[in-house]
Amino acid sequence: MKQWGYGLLNLKPDELFSLTLPELFDMVNAKTVQQYVDSDKEYERTAWFTSLLMSASGNYGKKGIDPKKLYKRQYDDMGRPLNTVDIRGVFNPIDKETKENKLNELFAKFNK
Repeated sequence: MKQWGYGLLNLKPDELFSLTLPELFDMVNAKTVQQYVDSDKEYERTAWFTSLLMSASGNYGKKGIDPKKLYKRQYDDMGRPLNTVDIRGVFNPIDKETKENKLNELFAKFNK
């Protein structure tokens, strides 16, 4: 008899219900991270193929098209994001007086 897997993790019902919640949570997280990495590799491979086709057409000069211009990888092989932004440098707290001044400038600009 052929055994079929069920759902995202391909677990049989007795295997699924024998798991604890932390184990199930870790397995689902690992599976989704692996899917992100796999799709990221597929996108990178597609960009590579596309750049070869575009370069072979001869319409893009002698240098051709670099695959990194079409798609940059988002995750490394372990599933960690490559392009992380440190939000501490992006958001700076301001005091109430500065906030009021900025708001008044916006009102003056748009309420003409």
